[in-house]
Amino acid sequence: MSVLRKKPVAILIAALIVVLSTLIGARTSLSRTSGEVEELFYSGVEYDGYVHSSIASQLTKRAEAANGLLSVGRAHDLNSECTALAQAREELMAGGTISVQYLNDVALEKAFAVLQAALGKCALTERETAAVETYVSTFNNAAHVIGASGYNDAVRKAYSSTFGRFPANVLCSVTGVKAPQYFS
Repeated sequence: MSVLRKKPVAILIAALIVVLSTLIGARTSLSRTSGEVEELFYSGVEYDGYVHSSIASQLTKRAEAANGLLSVGRAHDLNSECTALAQAREELMAGGTISVQYLNDVALEKAFAVLQAALGKCALTERETAAVETYVSTFNNAAHVIGASGYNDAVRKAYSSTFGRFPANVLCSVTGVKAPQYFS
């Protein structure tokens, strides 16, 4: 215990406590900020006095529209197109990080377009044609809402005000905090 009474040891311990408490505080604060921004992906972004629909809710609408299109495609034995769309839909509905969900949405959009084009070559009944139009409209409208959601703007603002600036950018690296992810 006589070692602890020496001035250099006391200074070292004090410095260590200051550094550790700074890192713990920074980690807590930056994690909370990142989590609050990413929560907007699930709850929606408020701007212009209105809470806009969340990207997560719109991805669900796109998956539901894809499911409807699948029902029409299966009725016309478009098996390979339906299999690709069903797989893309399952991957999107499985969730994952925001960037993974973006990639899965891109895959869903491609598979949706392929099945839609294949259905365009089929002899659809009037009812099926109306259903396809509804599914396509829902799918595309959800994409428009996603584009206007304001989520990526909120992430951009967080980067410019916090995560892209010193010392937060260094502290994120040191503490292992991940900055909020863009939906792109």
